[in-house]
Amino acid sequence: MATEPDRLETCQDGSGRRSPMRRTLLGITILTMALSLVSCDPAPGASNEGANAGTFGGDSDHGNELAQAHCASCHGPDGNGASPQIPKLAGQRPDYLYAQLMAFRTGERKQAVMSAIAAPLTDAEIDDLAKYYSSEAREPDVPNDAGLAARGEHVYYSSAAPMSGCASCHDNSIRGGMMGMGGMMGSSSSATAPLLNGQHAAYLLAQLDNFASGQRPSTVMGRIAASLSEGDRRAVADYLSSRR
Repeated sequence: MATEPDRLETCQDGSGRRSPMRRTLLGITILTMALSLVSCDPAPGASNEGANAGTFGGDSDHGNELAQAHCASCHGPDGNGASPQIPKLAGQRPDYLYAQLMAFRTGERKQAVMSAIAAPLTDAEIDDLAKYYSSEAREPDVPNDAGLAARGEHVYYSSAAPMSGCASCHDNSIRGGMMGMGGMMGSSSSATAPLLNGQHAAYLLAQLDNFASGQRPSTVMGRIAASLSEGDRRAVADYLSSRR
């Protein structure tokens, strides 16, 4: 049986220098470690077996019927609800919508009203709702303060750790990134990072505050949100709400 030095020797040339094979293996190891550092927490429900079953090719018309019956009173008929404390669903990625509804249904994500609404829904109905809302156009808000939004843009795109995690997961178009690849591939089928552009500033700020306090658990988002001042969190929320 070969000893550890014997195995290492097979990756060296006669001079004792690292061979191309050894350098290649080392490069792969470094790349793997780097990618693991920029990956994001899976969203609640993303690892759920039911969430992975979504086809996101559901019946949009049936989804519309379900939305008007169960969702429109809070989220608006087309997902652009007027209440600043309730998220817009229009234009959201179907995989993210599916994962969140599954998480509410299973109790993985807890919110009394949403859990009660999601509980009786079948997998197919959740798929239909995700299809409907994702096909609707989101209407961005008007910035509350242009100066504050400009500050938020600077914070959002900051390359300083840990803020570099924002654009790397939600990507530079703010349309959600690829799980495990830090958003380097832009939009994807991952349920990790939601669409943020055009979302209500008040809702975004509330979620950032919840991440910062630990009320909404997330290793990555908790660390990022907690590193921001209250003013910076407000600025980022205002910036994102006005983006198309």
